Amino acid sequence: MAAGEAGIKLLVRSSNLETTLVTKIIRIGDMRHVMTYTIAAGKSFNMVLSHPEESDPSTWRQETAVSDMKQHFKGWDHR
Repeated sequence: MAAGEAGIKLLVRSSNLETTLVTKIIRIGDMRHVMTYTIAAGKSFNMVLSHPEESDPSTWRQETAVSDMKQHFKGWDHR
């Protein structure tokens, strides 16, 4: 199977986050990308993460999506 890309999108009410987290961030790096920004006049926070993925999407499980994404980004950006 040819290598592809996988992504996850999170949409959270800004009031549920620490104020310091609600900012625009774009990080394009080593085979992984992160983009965050507010929408709905700052009431919601959108986060999109993408990474290389070779597995078949039919095998992906919602129950493990967050932990899988954390593994893909572990050690990626040391800032």
